[in-house]
Amino acid sequence: MRLINLPILALPATRYADVLTEEEATRITRDKLIRLQSLYIDQFKWLNHVLRERRRKYLADRKLELESAHTDAVSSSDGTARIIPR
Repeated sequence: MRLINLPILALPATRYADVLTEEEATRITRDKLIRLQSLYIDQFKWLNHVLRERRRKYLADRKLELESAHTDAVSSSDGTARIIPR
């Protein structure tokens, strides 16, 4: 059994006071990587949600803007037709 010296900060109790076995170090590192992966997945989901919400808002604002531009073109007082951008 090979022992690895690691700084022990907020690590669970180990077999020896200041030394981790290779298995313990591997398990702790694996658990931390799984936790980090979970955090990245949650962050990605949140960013995807923000993107969808902003896109929804943008499309709704754009629709209102085009409708008001269309209304302005139809109710033009000088009687000339304006081209409505799409």
